[in-house]
This record gives sequence, structure tokens and C-alpha cells, in this order.
Amino acid sequence: MSKTLMKKVVSDSLKHLAINKKEKYMSISKNILQDTLQSHLPDAQISCKDLAGDDNHWEVTVLDASFKEKTRIQQHRIVHKALADHKIHSLSIKTETL
Repeated sequence: MSKTLMKKVVSDSLKHLAINKKEKYMSISKNILQDTLQSHLPDAQISCKDLAGDDNHWEVTVLDASFKEKTRIQQHRIVHKALADHKIHSLSIKTETL
């Protein structure tokens, strides 16, 4: 195999790995999850439950007065937006108005 071809194969492989790495979900600790939500919704009462014990399957309950007069979809979008920088494999969201 020529050096040029070898470089191309290696380059293509590294690009493929980078793409796959971006698509993978990252585990997130309970503390980081809760702190992230709390920083976006400072007055909210937040609870986080690891459903599978693997830091990848979460149920979050968010109670916040700012949810008043917002639809459930709008409430969930607020939570999703707060967690946009984290790729969570499974997230169940429960929201309520205080």
C-alpha cells in the first residue's frame, strides 16, 4: 500500500471515529444533571432519579412557578434546552407548576 493511500485510509478512519464519538451518548452524574437544571431554573424544585443505575437513564421531576401558563410541551422544551449540552441516552421528564 502506498504512503498516500495509507494516509487517506487513516484519515478516513479518524474522521469516522470522530463522527461516531459525537453521536454517542455520554453518561452524566446525578450531581451534574441536577446542578445543570438548577442553574437554568434557579427557583425550581428538582429531583433526579437514575432508573438503571448507569448514569444514562434518567427521570427528572421539575417543579417551578415559571411553568405557570405554559403548556406541558413548553415546560419540557425548557428542560431539554437546559440540558442541550449533554447527550443523555434516556430522559423522562415530569413537570409541574408550583
